Amino acid sequence: MRAVVLCLLFVVGCSGYDDLALLEIDAIEPPQIEPGATVRVHGSGFPLGRTPEVHLRGSIHQPGRPSRSVEASLAGRVRSDSLVEVPI
Repeated sequence: MRAVVLCLLFVVGCSGYDDLALLEIDAIEPPQIEPGATVRVHGSGFPLGRTPEVHLRGSIHQPGRPSRSVEASLAGRVRSDSLVEVPI
């Protein structure tokens, strides 16, 4: 019985470290984001079947207005192990 409990604790304890893996990003397109666009993140090792949270940080530039900083967290869609799409 102790062995089963020990194995269960080991599996539960290790599952919390899934999010710590570093992903290799090759390209992000388009370089400038506009409303209605889809951002595509190309890389490797994206987990299929999961919903990634993509954090964007940058500046918004609108005609006739001063630029301002923005931070946003958006849900993406894993299309393959090498592509994540994020609708804006």
